[in-house]
Amino acid sequence: MEPSLKFLDPNPQGKGVILLLHGLGVDGSSWDYQLEGLSRMGYRPIAPDLPGFGDSPNEGKSWNIHLVSEKVIQWMTSNTDEKMVLVGHSMGGVIAQEIALYHPEKICGLILVNTFAHLRPKHASEWLYFGLRYLTVNFQSPVKQAELVARRVFPHPEQEWLRKEAVRRILTVDPVIYRSAMRELFRFDSRSNLKNLSMPVLVITGEGDTTIRMDEQAELVKLVSGARQVVIPGGGHGVIVEKPDEVNAAMIQFLKFLRGWDCE
Repeated sequence: MEPSLKFLDPNPQGKGVILLLHGLGVDGSSWDYQLEGLSRMGYRPIAPDLPGFGDSPNEGKSWNIHLVSEKVIQWMTSNTDEKMVLVGHSMGGVIAQEIALYHPEKICGLILVNTFAHLRPKHASEWLYFGLRYLTVNFQSPVKQAELVARRVFPHPEQEWLRKEAVRRILTVDPVIYRSAMRELFRFDSRSNLKNLSMPVLVITGEGDTTIRMDEQAELVKLVSGARQVVIPGGGHGVIVEKPDEVNAAMIQFLKFLRGWDCE
């Protein structure tokens, strides 16, 4: 049967399933560097396009974190009965938390990259940024919204190609889905539930992330018993493409640690 989600599975014979969930506005190919690095180490990384993004359809016009997480885990378990390591970047990290909280028996490790338990701006510059995002996504052209996000995520002159690629990908998303996803992310709050996670958790943080502050990411570490954090110097919100070698090294070290947790 044709899978309901489109996905990348570059090393199907690999040992140790790693499910990679992408951020808002992009798709599974945003994990290209990790797909390559993890495959080279003998793992089986799988990166789906989440519902409503890339080439995966969304059922209905709205977009709901819990329903999306349920669809992803149901799709994944229909393809393998192995326990998996779950990895999420930004929006994907929110969905990863939801899956780990509702289906802990299927997850043997959790890696959260530049994500949050509860997103609330604290500084004037952050209120301005998220306010502008709200206004542009609701009242202006999708191009202006895409350009605003791309400039925030990739602010440096040498990152022009990353900005252009970010704009291109964001513009492929249905604006209705994008707005629904943004609303869901601002409503998300896992703080009271994270104490229930029993699997090992790694938080990877880009030192220069201006979208999800370091203190918000540090909150994840405090709320999850035994969680560890790796800060990537010079990395921003797009750390998985800005500093792929450093991210891969942190992930692989954590995966080696998980060998004693029935992950293989």
